[in-house]
Amino acid sequence: MMKAVEAGFASASPAGPGNTLEDYLAYAALNNPGLRAAFYRWKSRLEGIDAESSLADPVFSYSYFIENIETRVGPQNQRFGIRQKFPWFGTLGAKRDMAAESAAGLYQAYLSEKLSLFLRVKEAYYDCYLLRREREIIEAGAGLLAQIDAVSRTRYETSSRRYSDLVRLEIESSLLEERLISLGDREKAASAKLRASLDLPGTAEIEVSDSIARFTPSLDFETVKNDILANNPDLKALGHMIGREKAALSLARRERWPDLTIGFDYIETGDAIDPTMPGSGKDPWSVNFAVELPIWHGKNSSRGKEALAGIEMTRYLLRDRKNSLVALAEEVFSEYIEAGRDIDLYGNDLIAKAEHLLIVTFEEYKTGTADFSELVDAQRQLLDLRLEREKAMVVEAKKLALIEMLTGKELMQGSD
Repeated sequence: MMKAVEAGFASASPAGPGNTLEDYLAYAALNNPGLRAAFYRWKSRLEGIDAESSLADPVFSYSYFIENIETRVGPQNQRFGIRQKFPWFGTLGAKRDMAAESAAGLYQAYLSEKLSLFLRVKEAYYDCYLLRREREIIEAGAGLLAQIDAVSRTRYETSSRRYSDLVRLEIESSLLEERLISLGDREKAASAKLRASLDLPGTAEIEVSDSIARFTPSLDFETVKNDILANNPDLKALGHMIGREKAALSLARRERWPDLTIGFDYIETGDAIDPTMPGSGKDPWSVNFAVELPIWHGKNSSRGKEALAGIEMTRYLLRDRKNSLVALAEEVFSEYIEAGRDIDLYGNDLIAKAEHLLIVTFEEYKTGTADFSELVDAQRQLLDLRLEREKAMVVEAKKLALIEMLTGKELMQGSD
């Protein structure tokens, strides 16, 4: 899997994404520098596992005798030696376990960074979508005000309407224009946020779809809670931290035992003064052993206590993190359900009634049976309801995206 992800990084296209959320997520996964950094942090630790669990390099030694040591069989000229240190049984395995648990924890950190990145992309994308939908709705409202204004001016010219109606229309139009200006500034900020997540230049255009699909997976809080406890990468990373501390405790216990060093020496010897001497010029070999004496018990005991304290600390961190995530999930789940109810309320009943009310009031206004304030109120109410429905759509989508991040599961598979 690591090679596949790295190959994806290498083949990432500098061209910008499309305009769908899936396009943006795919582009972010391949181009976001923070995610790449998390990946290579994991890769670096993974590649170092073998180094952590390997024997130390052997030591080669050489001695040249400036003054030859005369022996019975001849002068000793130079010595060659090699030493290899062997740690106590299980020490290398404990080091490997520590490195493997660290690498596994960094892999979960990489997954957590990916989920967080996807959440940021989704939230920024939904913000861009909502702002553009607000612009469309407000522009439609401004168009309706223009129609009302035309009718009001005609009626004013025939002296059947008051001048104050025209002034109120101008005020309403000015307020909508101000909202459009404010939307422009907010659109720039939302686009900049999305570009930052994608590592796009500031000049890159941000395009979004005309609509967002509404996904309504069958969810209940207990399922969400269990998915968090089973799949959340932050919790898994803490679990690997506990595993690393346990391996550190095992290593500390094994370091109480001595390490063994085995060596071989070869001495190059010249010919004896008496060449007839038995063994003249014979080069001796020797095998030697050295045992490390772990007499500083306080040091080894301290390492063991440090590992035990680390285990307890991480267990409490894990417990606290579980509690925090479950509490957050309960809040988010409640907001997700509430947003869904709002969408159904606006879409199935209120907006249709508000549209009908505006049509009826407009006709009555044209015939002089409806007051101007009633018409403006009906127009404003319809605009607000349409905006509220779009906001509820985005809130629901954002909360579902947050639930996905918490559970580490893709949930956005459903129907519009």
